Amino acid sequence: PEHHSRKDQFFDIGFENPIPISALNGAGVGDMLDNLFESIDFNKIAQSSDNTDCSITIVGMPNVGKSSLLNALIQRDQAIVSDIAGTTRDSVDTIIKWHGKDIKIVDTAGLRKKSKVDSDIEFYSSLRAMDSLLRSDLVLLVVDAEKGFTKQEKTIAKEVIKKGKRMAILVNKWDLASGKDVSAELYKEDMYMEFKDLQHYPILFVSALTKRRVSNILEVAWEVFTKQREKLSTKELNIWIEKAVRNYPPPAAQGKSIKIKFVEQVQQSPPIFALFSNYPKLISIQYLRYLHNQLRESFDLNGITIKFSLRKG
Repeated sequence: PEHHSRKDQFFDIGFENPIPISALNGAGVGDMLDNLFESIDFNKIAQSSDNTDCSITIVGMPNVGKSSLLNALIQRDQAIVSDIAGTTRDSVDTIIKWHGKDIKIVDTAGLRKKSKVDSDIEFYSSLRAMDSLLRSDLVLLVVDAEKGFTKQEKTIAKEVIKKGKRMAILVNKWDLASGKDVSAELYKEDMYMEFKDLQHYPILFVSALTKRRVSNILEVAWEVFTKQREKLSTKELNIWIEKAVRNYPPPAAQGKSIKIKFVEQVQQSPPIFALFSNYPKLISIQYLRYLHNQLRESFDLNGITIKFSLRKG
C-alpha cells in the first residue's frame, strides 16, 4: 500500500491503466487477471485449421462428468477422471473415427465465474476453454442431473449462443436422478423455466457411468452439425415471412403501423437473417421471438443459433 501512490508515475510514461501487484503476497493479481480477461477479443481468434470433418467442444461446470463422458465416447480412459472438481486443467483434443468421419472432441476445464476462479492455473484453463469453444463447430453443454440447470449453466449457454455456436445439452448422471421419480419431460420443463431458449436445442439424458444413451451423443451432434449447411434462398424465406406475417401481423407501436417488407440470409455460419421493415426499431422483442420460433419450425433449425439483423427498407 505504501507504494500505491507511485503508480501515478507510470501515467507520465504512457501507461493507461497501471495495476499495482505484489508477487510476494498476491495482492492485486486478481484485478490484473480480470483486466487481462476483459481485454481479450475472443472473436478475433482464428478458426481451427485441422482437417477433421467436425470439431466438438465439451463444456460445463467443474465435476459434471465431462471427462467421463469423453472416455465413454472414445471407449478408453484418456482424460483424467476424479471426484475432485477441476481435475481437468487444460483442453484435451481427441480425434475419433465415427462412420468414416474424423471427429475432434475437445474436453475443457470446468468454466466458472471469474470471481470464483481460485488460481492462475484455473484462470488460464478457462481462457483455453473459451478458445476451444470458438474454434469448434458444435458445443456439448454438460449438466449434472442431480444439481440441475443452475445459473452458472445458464451463463455458459448464453455465451455459447452469443458466439453463434450450434449446441446440444447433455444431462449427465441420469442414472442417479431417474430413480427419484423424475421424468425426462418434467426435467426438461424445469430447464425451460430457467432458460426458455433451451427449447431450441436438443437435450439428451445420459450416464457416463452406465453408458446410457452415450452411443446417441455423436448421432445427435452430427445431426445438428449437418443441418442447414447451405444458405436459404431469398425466395423461400420470403414465402415463409409472408405466411408468418399473415398469421400474426406485427403489432403497431407508438401509433405507427409496422410492415415487414422482406427477409434474406446474409451470413451462413452462424445464420444471420436481414429483416427489412419500415420501422425496424419498433419491432418488439416478443414479435422477434415469434419469428425466431416460426423460422426454426419451418426450416428445422433446432440446435442452431440464429440471429436477425433489423434493417430499414
